[in-house]
Parts: sequence; structure tokens; C-alpha cells
Amino acid sequence: MKHYPTIFRQLLDLIPRYKFDTFVNRYKGDFKSHKLSCWNQFTAILYGQIRHLDTIRGIETGLETHRNKLYHLGSSPIKRSTFSDANNKRNYHIYESLFYELLAKCQKLAQGTFKFNNPIKSMDATVINLCHSLFPWAKYRTAKGAIKLHVLFANESYLPDAIILTDGNVNDGKVAKAFTIRSDSIYVFDRAYHDFKWYADINARGAKFVARAKSDMSYSVIGQHNIDPESDVISDEDIIVPWRHKPQESLKPKYPDPLRLVTFKCPETGMIYRFITNIIDFESETIALIYKQRWQIELFFKWIKQNLKIKSFIGTSKNAVFTQIWIAMIAYLLIWYIKHQSRFRYSLLKLTRIINEALFEKISFFDVLGLKSPSLLKKTCQLALDFP
Repeated sequence: MKHYPTIFRQLLDLIPRYKFDTFVNRYKGDFKSHKLSCWNQFTAILYGQIRHLDTIRGIETGLETHRNKLYHLGSSPIKRSTFSDANNKRNYHIYESLFYELLAKCQKLAQGTFKFNNPIKSMDATVINLCHSLFPWAKYRTAKGAIKLHVLFANESYLPDAIILTDGNVNDGKVAKAFTIRSDSIYVFDRAYHDFKWYADINARGAKFVARAKSDMSYSVIGQHNIDPESDVISDEDIIVPWRHKPQESLKPKYPDPLRLVTFKCPETGMIYRFITNIIDFESETIALIYKQRWQIELFFKWIKQNLKIKSFIGTSKNAVFTQIWIAMIAYLLIWYIKHQSRFRYSLLKLTRIINEALFEKISFFDVLGLKSPSLLKKTCQLALDFP
């Protein structure tokens, strides 16, 4: 009978350890640290993510319970004070770098169910509320603290393309300009990103966009497209936006080229939506369908808030909070990868619960997931990320 390592060990085997060590060395994570290594810190926080533990004491007690199994993880039990110090002081960029290393590998495997000729990227941000007295660095409102997760989401893979963490009072549109714009993609965002100057920059880069128009947007109609009277499209117009001041030759308009404004009535709710876009050769119904795909990023935010520990934190410093969030996102990638490679037919939530219950069981992933064939995976019958 074949003996398997624990599910937790098989999960950690997906982490490219030599890459992890590279990031640790880059940010001097283990410099003058003899009591708790970065790897030990990482496994402890990942354990807390999988077990949905809210406190350092809970993580410490849980790992102490499995003391005799930690050696095989390359880890050891933790002490609360040492663990807390590491979370507060050890550079969170170590885990941010690891997240992007894993993300790049997952994106190569991803195939979304929404098929389109151009990659569709949704852009949005979600607020994570914090107690102002405990997290005074997280600026948001006068008596409230918060941080924001700004996400560029790849709809074709249902994975984040990029994530930026900021204080809660940072403007969404300002952060959006830090995301890389690719000429082959279509970018979708809501009214929070309304900025004609930025739209012009996207257009100049050869990319396309579909955005929700503000209700008080000023514009002039210069033409109309034919629409199907049986469709839910109310109007499809070519428009121009006004100049900043007077139309002088020395001044440029906010957006120099004509734009397209599609007005759509949702058949389910009866609500009226107006979409502004620089796409001129798609049907108006297709424009509405592209914007509808933005809902995927809302589902992503809902999932991570409900199933990852990113609303309660085991440390109060900025470094501790950001460390926990990046490791939470690494946990998401690991779960996504297992589901994708094993073709597990149930939800990510069910897979998360299975891993939680079987974390220290010495059983193969195939058995715990109820799979009969490992044909999609390596001949060793183990999941593995193919790092060069």
C-alpha cells in the first residue's frame, strides 16, 4: 500500500521553494532571524487561512496539536510573540512576489467559459473596513478605517490579472492608471472610473473600453446607428464630448475622437443603462453583453470575502495586514489550480471545505476529491506547478 504525505504537504509542494527562497533573499526576510523563518511564517498563515482561524492563539494551538507532522512540512510550532513580530516587521513584498509568480503559471493554464476574440479585463475595487482605533494607518473617513483591493480581472481565465492594495481613501481612477494597458484587450469598468483623459490614453494605446456613463455627462450627438426594434437596446449614438474650456486651437478636448453611446434596458429589472465605448464595429447588443461580464469581478470579490480571512486580521500593522491578504490570495490560487488540474466538478467552496477537513490526513488528493484517474497530472500522481 502506497504511503502519501499529508494533504497540507501536498498543497505546499505546489509552491516553488527555490523561487520562494529567492524572494526571501531579495527582501532579506530571514536576515538575523533564527527563531521563525519566512517559510515557517508562511505555512502558519496559510494554515490559518485554510482553517479559517481568526487569532494568533488559534493558529499556535492548531499547529501545536499537529506538532509531530510539522517536520515533514519543513516547519515547526510557533510562539505567539515571535509570530506577531514577524508579521509586523517582515516585508510583505515577499508574499506579493510569490503571488505573482504563481499567478503567471495559473494564467497559462486558464481557459474561461466566456469566449471572445479579444481578452476582456474588468476593473473594480472593493473596500475592507477596519477599526480606525486599531488600524490608524488605514485612512478612509474621519472615524472609519479601511483598505481597498484594486483588481484588474481577466474574464477569460476568471483570475485576477493584477492586484493593488491601498488605503481606503485612495481614488479608484487614480490607481487604475497604474495597471498595464494592452492593445489587444477590452477594458470594462463602472462610473467610478469616469475620466475622458484616461479614456483617450487607453484609445491611444490601441485598446478598447466599455464604461458605464455618468447620468450628468455632457455630450453632443453627431450620428445614430440602426438598432433592432425587437432588442433591448433603446438607442445607439455617435457622440462627441465638450472641450475643457472654449474650442481654441491651443486647447484639446477631453476626448478628441467621436465616441459611441449605447442605451440599454435590462429585461430582468427594467433598469436603463448607458455605456460609452470606443468600439465602433460591434453590434450594440454585444456592447451590453461585454459590460455584463463585469459582474464576474463582483462574484470574485464576494467569494474571497466569504471564504478567505481578509476581513479579520491577526495583526494590526500595515505590514501584517498586507502579508495576510497576499497569503490569502496565494491560498486562492492554490485552490483554483487544484480544481483546474483535477477537473473537480464541484465548486471552489466545496473544494475549500474538503481541504480544510482533510488537511493533515495522509491520503492522495485524488482519493480525498473522489477522483478515479490522475491522467491530467504527473505520472507521480502528484499535483505540481511546472516551473522551469
